[in-house]
Amino acid sequence: DIPKQYLELTQGKTILDYTLESFLAIPVIDKIIIITSPNDNMIDKIISKYNDKRLIVYKVGGETRALTVKNGIIKLSQYAQDNDWILVHDAARCLITPELIMRLMNQLNSEEVGGILALAVHDTVKQVLDDNIIQQTLERSHIYLAQTPQMFRFSVLSRVFLYSNLSGITDEASAVEQLGFKVKIVNGEISNIKITHVNDLDLARFYISQNNKIDKYARLK
Repeated sequence: DIPKQYLELTQGKTILDYTLESFLAIPVIDKIIIITSPNDNMIDKIISKYNDKRLIVYKVGGETRALTVKNGIIKLSQYAQDNDWILVHDAARCLITPELIMRLMNQLNSEEVGGILALAVHDTVKQVLDDNIIQQTLERSHIYLAQTPQMFRFSVLSRVFLYSNLSGITDEASAVEQLGFKVKIVNGEISNIKITHVNDLDLARFYISQNNKIDKYARLK
């Protein structure tokens, strides 16, 4: 009954709290924009906890990730410049750290297009047919699992999302790739999981307990 980003991860802190605090901890980030459902009645309570003018909420979320990003880009066009960097992140990737965000930003800063966090695959990868029969084993040395944030120039994202076919687009990189742009990979972290299943909550809590971190917002602000 509750959207997963509002589920309590640890006492008094939701999934979204953990996500926001990592971005709020980075002073060079100019704006932190949350795109949420038009009928979202929970977001205001979350952001009211943070006295930070960079936080902006637009209730223009779409039926898919691609449409949500598109609607966010339309809003951004009010003040974003072509050369500005835009980082798109899943709210459900709540274990993202300021250090990992900065790794992405620093390694891509001189790029013309942008790139993404991604994790190299270490397991053997099988391509499977509809009837659960293995078709072939893929060469894993060239396979990565995409993570977020995904970081691109505003001019690139606006061109892709405002004027391209978004059917089948599951992340920003795939949209950028279809127009022929070269997207760079920055090594992510195995802990940068996306909360998808119920068991992922326990895994996230385990990572938090093992890291035994003090509050990131207070530590790095």
